[in-house]
Amino acid sequence: MVRVARWLVRPWHPHSPIPIWLLVLLAVLATHNAVQLAAAGPGPQRAVDFRPLYLGASIVLDGGNPYNDRLLKQAWLDAARGEGFTGLDLPGLPHTPLVYPPWALPLFLPFTALPWLVAVPVWYALLAALLVSTVLLLAGLLPGAPRLVATCDLLALALGFKAIDWAALVGQPLFLCLAIGTASWALSARGRDVAAGIALGVAAFKIHLALPFAPLAAFQRKPQTLVAAVLTVAVLGGVFVGLCDDPAAAVASLADNLAGRREATYDPRAEGYPLSDKLVWRTSLTALAELFAPGARRHEIAINALLLAAVVPFWIVPFARQRVSTARAFSIFAVLTLLATPHHHYDCLVLLPLYLLARETDRAERIALLAAASPLLLPINGLLSLLALPDPFRFLYFNVQLGLLALAAVLSWGAFRTRSAAPPAFVS
Repeated sequence: MVRVARWLVRPWHPHSPIPIWLLVLLAVLATHNAVQLAAAGPGPQRAVDFRPLYLGASIVLDGGNPYNDRLLKQAWLDAARGEGFTGLDLPGLPHTPLVYPPWALPLFLPFTALPWLVAVPVWYALLAALLVSTVLLLAGLLPGAPRLVATCDLLALALGFKAIDWAALVGQPLFLCLAIGTASWALSARGRDVAAGIALGVAAFKIHLALPFAPLAAFQRKPQTLVAAVLTVAVLGGVFVGLCDDPAAAVASLADNLAGRREATYDPRAEGYPLSDKLVWRTSLTALAELFAPGARRHEIAINALLLAAVVPFWIVPFARQRVSTARAFSIFAVLTLLATPHHHYDCLVLLPLYLLARETDRAERIALLAAASPLLLPINGLLSLLALPDPFRFLYFNVQLGLLALAAVLSWGAFRTRSAAPPAFVS
């Protein structure tokens, strides 16, 4: 038994930080996710997160207001009538309003050339390619490491991620944002700062998910990248303004949609609130605060300020002394973004670069990182639903938020204990 235990804790490859037991677990989780996805049956009726962007792009191409909820629903009914399908839920409020910024819609105009029943399988195929692209780009950021090993590790982590099946099923645009954001990082590492900025500007179609890549460019002292990103957003926004007959009305409708989605998320009338799905599946610290103090959502700014006040001081000295690697810097930017802005569990896929950090840390920090990130892999809420938990233990349903807080603590501890005056590996 001792010999078997020693074998299981060994890395599966000399250049991998992943032990054999974890690789086996990831294989099991990936298989489970694949089975769940296949059982649910991806298809036109499932791509509910892609649908508002597809319809919105179609509407703005005709000069209309894509954020008008009534118009969005009518566009869907017209598409269903024209293509001969029925029985699908309506898009828009309260569940799937169009909440992407105006500069996002020009990116989806090419899909409007396809009927919905054709656009959906094309989109699903693109998502799979984008996930593989993200993995390959991240693997390329590891100098001196066998690329095949890093690719296998990252792919296993991505496919073992517990929300990957849901994200794929609903056709989440996060795969597009993550791939382009990672491409920005990779281009910056090659010294192509302007191209990196253009990629960052494109990735900003999903603002909150792209946020960690912007401070990363600032951390790397890449002003050209940031300027190019701003200009790219401006150009895309200009395309929207040129197509939309009444941009001001569109912006007002977008504000209404954002308010409506927030109201639906923090709705005390929802069944089981605050353990309703819309709240539990949020990553923000405000969602966790709502559990302990109903009405905390009204103090979101103060909650986020307290979060930053608790974490940022630990980073002042390491940043000032340039003792923080790029992988660690991106990881803390991503964790804080997830905790302080609106996200779902599947957006935690942005933490995939934690693997890069695991390659440069010692064994103690690797164990701490794995423990803190375990809620991102294990189906804890599914297990908890089988138990009749008493009220004092309801906070366990918010294990992703708790895991993110633990990650912030581990990342800060790791930055503070770094002794080297120069940044560790992977500073590209």
